[in-house]
Amino acid sequence: MKDNTKKISAFQKKTFKKYIFVYVLMAYPLILWFISQCLTASTVIYAFRGVVDGELKWVGLQNFANAIKNLSKDPMMSYSFKNAMLMFWGSMVISMPLYMLGAYYVYKKAFGAKFLQFVIMSPMIISGMLTILLFKRFCDDVAPMWIPGLTEGLLEGRNAFFTTWFYSIWISFATNILVYPNAMNAIDPELVESAKLDGANALQEFWHILLPGIYPTLSTFVITGFTTLFTNQGALFTIFMYKAPAESYNFGYYIFTQVMDPNAGPAQYAYTSAISMMIALVTFPVVMLVKNLLENYGPTEEDKGTRKFRWMGKEYANREA
Repeated sequence: MKDNTKKISAFQKKTFKKYIFVYVLMAYPLILWFISQCLTASTVIYAFRGVVDGELKWVGLQNFANAIKNLSKDPMMSYSFKNAMLMFWGSMVISMPLYMLGAYYVYKKAFGAKFLQFVIMSPMIISGMLTILLFKRFCDDVAPMWIPGLTEGLLEGRNAFFTTWFYSIWISFATNILVYPNAMNAIDPELVESAKLDGANALQEFWHILLPGIYPTLSTFVITGFTTLFTNQGALFTIFMYKAPAESYNFGYYIFTQVMDPNAGPAQYAYTSAISMMIALVTFPVVMLVKNLLENYGPTEEDKGTRKFRWMGKEYANREA
């Protein structure tokens, strides 16, 4: 009996040593998940509490009512909501098509594609602090000499919103110019050649072959964009720290400044927690709806054996299949 016990113990030790790397690797995300759940729980609890007679007490839905009321009465909240929506839809309508066109240009190895990649990747190569300083110097000193009639600085007032938005698009170009061309390169070249033999031009090749081929990657970025609809603060903190003009505020930056305010107390934390809960309650069903729409109504690969795609009433297939 003792021998069997020793054998079992030795086997368990051997098994533990064999999988110790797996256990350590699994422990990290589990710890992060536990911490995030604790923070979420504290946020939910705080959202229903407030300061009454100098003490932190349960106030029910009072914080939620104040947040809804301030959407129209508080200018900072109004700016934050409008700018968040403008930045998001502008990114979907303007930024994403630019990323796709840039990726297609690189994928086709057109003239200057390598140089274009280098220029776009430059901000990622050099120090982020140096990039910010150079950008601010350009906006403050160089741009006024190039733009006649500029009465307000690019980093002042309403101009600050569009300037920081442009900076966010410029910086995020580096990630997209790597991801999308790599996804395009993974598409079967014979499928592209088949489309060319069928008479497809460059636009048809992009629309009917490449776009459906990278659709999973594209849909992932779209869904991620919806999840950060009211939490993305863009480049406001990076450029302004805590001193961004009121006209440039968005929801992500508004929440950040509310929490990081040196004079903030339990009442402000409770109010911000209520706003965060409202954002989560609004964003979650929207994200799930968008996810289902993208999965059910996007381009489909009908037969993986023949590499056949159907998209917008047009169909191309690998000729060899």
